[in-house]
Amino acid sequence: MSIWLRASLVGLSILGATLALAQSTARSPELERLSVFVGTWWVDGQVFGSGSQPSMTTGTTEVEWTLNGQWLRLTSRESAHAHPDYAVTVFITWNDQEREYKAAVVSTALQAPIQYSGRWVGERRLEFTGVASGKFLQRVAYELRGQYEIAFEAANSSDGGATYVPHAVAIWRAERDAGGRHRGA
Repeated sequence: MSIWLRASLVGLSILGATLALAQSTARSPELERLSVFVGTWWVDGQVFGSGSQPSMTTGTTEVEWTLNGQWLRLTSRESAHAHPDYAVTVFITWNDQEREYKAAVVSTALQAPIQYSGRWVGERRLEFTGVASGKFLQRVAYELRGQYEIAFEAANSSDGGATYVPHAVAIWRAERDAGGRHRGA
C-alpha cells in the first residue's frame, strides 16, 4: 500500500471520528435553550426552616455543559448564617421520548438524590417538580430576569401540589470582572 493511500485512509478515519463526535455532541434545540444559564453567578437568598426565621445565604453557582455537552451541571456553594455550609450539584438534560427536562440533584443536605421533571412555563421560567425525601412534592424554578439575573425559588407541598410553602428563594447575578463587565453569563 502506498504512503499516500495510507495517509489518505488515516485522514479519512480521523475525519470520520471527528464527524461522529460532532454529531454525538450536537445539542437539541431544547438543550441549547439552557445555554442562558452557563456562567458564574453570585447568589444571595433566604432559606426558610420549619418554624424558624429565614436565614440569609450567599454563595456562587457555576453552570457548565458536561458529558459530551448533553447535560448541564449547576454546582452551588452557599453559606447561611444559621446553617452549615451547603453544596448542591444539579444535572439537567432533555428527554426526547418524554418531551420534558430531567434533573437529578445531590447535596450535602440529602440522604439520596432527588429526581425532577421540568418544562418551560412561558418564555422565561424553567420549572421542575419532584418528590423530596420521599415525603413531599417540591417545585424548583429558575426565572430569567434580563440577561444578567435569575430568580430561583424552591417550595414544598405536603398536599400533592395544591399549595406550596417557600423553602428557599435567591437571586443569581452574573459575575463581573474587575472592570465591572459581566463575564461568563
